[in-house]
Amino acid sequence: MAASRRGAKNRYIGAVSVGFGPDGRRLRRKVSGKTKQEVRDKLKALHAELDAGVQSPAAYTVQAAMDAWLEHGLSGRSARTVQLYPGRC
Repeated sequence: MAASRRGAKNRYIGAVSVGFGPDGRRLRRKVSGKTKQEVRDKLKALHAELDAGVQSPAAYTVQAAMDAWLEHGLSGRSARTVQLYPGRC
């Protein structure tokens, strides 16, 4: 968590690293405000949001959820069960 002064607009910028993307690049969320305290408050709120749990993307569809479940959610099932489930969904 960091806040720094940026530019002639007297704005402060803060950034939080949220991990790495599939291509290996670091993913960051940024906030800005007129004062350091405003940026700190926004960063605390952002940390609370990130600590609350996994956020699914806005474009996540039921079909994508079903595909993920069929691919990863059937561990411990017989091969026949895994083969039959896609036809029923």
